[in-house]
Amino acid sequence: MEANVQPKDGKLDGEYQDWCRVQYQMAHHDVWWPKDQQMNGASSTLLLLGAVIGVSKLLWPEHDEAVIGLVMLSLLSALTVGLGIAYAWNLYGTMVRARGRAKKIALLVEDKHEVLKGALDDPERNVEFPIIISGIHVVALAVALAYFWT
Repeated sequence: MEANVQPKDGKLDGEYQDWCRVQYQMAHHDVWWPKDQQMNGASSTLLLLGAVIGVSKLLWPEHDEAVIGLVMLSLLSALTVGLGIAYAWNLYGTMVRARGRAKKIALLVEDKHEVLKGALDDPERNVEFPIIISGIHVVALAVALAYFWT
């Protein structure tokens, strides 16, 4: 079945209209879910980093005696933080792709009352959140490394 659709003609007919509606709903879900997961991922990363520090204190109460342990704990801490940062940026990319999909669908509809105005904004907005999360992780890693090596 051919879909009778032209961008901004305000008409989405038949199965294509249903498909666009479902895709727009999925894009909405794919926007709020990464936002929530960015905060969950950030707090989980910091929790894991705290656990690494706690285990180091239990295993080696005096840091100067076990250099190989300090190196391993430092690498484990860096890996934990690196994965946390990668996860935050991956979620941001997911959100940008979902916003882009929603924007393309919203462009198909003539929006006289600007109801879909938010969906037409730049999909790459809110980049400050993964930047802030990354900064917090780097500072936490620096604190952990300072604890291990001093």
